[in-house]
Amino acid sequence: MFEFPIRLIPGVGIDGAHFGEPRSAHRESLGDFDSFTRGNPEVLVDIYVPSMVTLEYDDNDNLKYLQIANNQAQVYWEDVQLSDEPVEQVRAAMRARGHEPVTVVNVDFYPELGLRLGVEWTDLGGPNEDREGELVREISLIQEETELAELQRKIREMGA
Repeated sequence: MFEFPIRLIPGVGIDGAHFGEPRSAHRESLGDFDSFTRGNPEVLVDIYVPSMVTLEYDDNDNLKYLQIANNQAQVYWEDVQLSDEPVEQVRAAMRARGHEPVTVVNVDFYPELGLRLGVEWTDLGGPNEDREGELVREISLIQEETELAELQRKIREMGA
């Protein structure tokens, strides 16, 4: 089971779940979980309740992506609390540490960290820069950012 506060370690993961580790090791060490499929192509994802930490694995069943969607959690990168904080406050703290977000739809990407912060994942409906007062509700970490360019391309096409 995951214990809070959770500290994100870019390129590594979080305590109890490091990128590249096998699903079987997490299932054995982290306790009760549920599984579901998502995405296209569909992939099997494990969610650890009540912490609401979701782990997604690659074709070799090694951890490639994690998501925390628990507004009761305390999730930090360095000394910056990310979870359940106003988006603008988090952006200011990240900028003070030299990290500028790339905002696509309702998600702030920090590609150099493999970090994504959002209110929620939404269908691609165009960027929404007016997020004042909104709280960070979803935090995702991946070892290497690979989807940002594709999302930006899709949004450009929609605007054409």
